[in-house]
Amino acid sequence: MMANKDHVAMLKRDIGAWNTWRKEKPEILADLIRANLGGADLSEADLGGADLIEADLGGADLRRANLGGADLSGADLGGAYLGGADLRGADLIEANLGGAGLSGAYLGGANLSGADLIGANLGGVDLRGAYLRGADLIEADLGGADLGRADLRGANLRGADLGRANLRRADLGGADLGGAYLRGADLGRANLSRADLRGADCVKVILFNTSLTDVDLSSLVNASIDHQGPSTIDHRSIARSLHCTNLLPFLVATDMPNVVATYLIDAVKSLDPNGLFNLMHSTFISYGGPDQDFAERLQSALDQNGVRTFLFTKHAAWGETIQGAVRSGIHSHDRVVLVCSESSLTRAGVQHEIELTLRRETKEGGTKLLIPVALDDYVWHGWEPDNSDLKDEVLERVIGDAEGADTNQTKFDQTISRLLGALKVSS
Repeated sequence: MMANKDHVAMLKRDIGAWNTWRKEKPEILADLIRANLGGADLSEADLGGADLIEADLGGADLRRANLGGADLSGADLGGAYLGGADLRGADLIEANLGGAGLSGAYLGGANLSGADLIGANLGGVDLRGAYLRGADLIEADLGGADLGRADLRGANLRGADLGRANLRRADLGGADLGGAYLRGADLGRANLSRADLRGADCVKVILFNTSLTDVDLSSLVNASIDHQGPSTIDHRSIARSLHCTNLLPFLVATDMPNVVATYLIDAVKSLDPNGLFNLMHSTFISYGGPDQDFAERLQSALDQNGVRTFLFTKHAAWGETIQGAVRSGIHSHDRVVLVCSESSLTRAGVQHEIELTLRRETKEGGTKLLIPVALDDYVWHGWEPDNSDLKDEVLERVIGDAEGADTNQTKFDQTISRLLGALKVSS
């Protein structure tokens, strides 16, 4: 529906009359879709709940206007004056607010997902609980703004001014904060997982229960930070920050025990150039064709956790004989994880892989290399291989309970956790 020209003309001409009329005829608010209100003086206009989808409000004077709950998705508000305007709960998805003056505006709970806020003046603005996911805030002024609990996931904040901003409990996961000014910002309980902080000014930033996983910590490590409590840092952040000379004291300042921080740094340093954890046993995965999907998930999860793996379908060299690839894989890896199910244990190839592993154990003086993981109870009830010694050898070991792990994610995660424990190299 296109905007009614009479309504638009009245809105431009006489705000007082408009405010009176809109109370008597609230249905006229739906007549402002794609309205041309560019440059209009709409200060103190009552547009609460108005349907202004894709309306042209570029350069308009909307100071102290009521736009609470209005639908401004896709609207052009570039260069508009919105000081003191009430935009609480407004829908501004993909709206253009580039260069808009928003100082003193109320934007709590507004949906600004994907909005263009490049260079916008948002200094001191109330943005509590606002949705700014994927918003473009390059060089925007957010100094002193209240962004508590705001959703800023994936937002582009390169070069933005966030000095003294309240970002408590804000979600900045994956946000680009490169070169941003964050001096004195409160990041208590904020999520900065995968955020880019390179080149950001983080002097006097407040950290408390802040999530800093998979982050290059250099901008924080090299600044004077106000640590008000523990924060969460993972091995990926440590790996990305090994070049920082002050990494150890920074980790300790986040409430990590010195001995733990030292060990983690040393452990991450032990990663070889290919990212393989030298503290984990390399692993050959033995399985039957019907269990290939599970085996591939297993291999991927182990690989992500630093375990060098061999999965026939992924690592066997083309042109090599099947037997040669299997034999080489078993003998060049520290452990053999055996997927135990009716689908796998009945396969001649899997039984041959068990035999090769047991022979290697004998040759190496009885070292236990085989780690059985059961997807069903067939290994205990029903499996009768031609070589009965295979069953005896498997059953004398602690068999991992992975029943349901091929279909249940929680069970799969538990299986990986226990398996990683079994694959750790003893000190």
